[in-house]
Amino acid sequence: MAASSESRVWHISGANTGFGLELALKALKEGDRVLAAVRSPAKVPDSLKVDGVKVLQFDLSFPQQAMNEYATKAFGRVDVLVNNAAYAYMGAIEETE
Repeated sequence: MAASSESRVWHISGANTGFGLELALKALKEGDRVLAAVRSPAKVPDSLKVDGVKVLQFDLSFPQQAMNEYATKAFGRVDVLVNNAAYAYMGAIEETE
């Protein structure tokens, strides 16, 4: 879907799976653009390999200034920021180290 002058730019971390992916796809369906921040670009699904999406290999060590510059270069601005990056460590407290 082509971006309109009223489209928003979303910066979504963890955009290649789960909630982040679903949110990115919804934004695209609405005509918005997505800066998809992911840890592994090789794992980006085909559904995000479309016009309106820019993939950023995200690393927690990136300084904020570098992230701002990439976002500005990609789409000129960011309207919606979704911090969805996470790491799950599952298990009972008594059973994990």
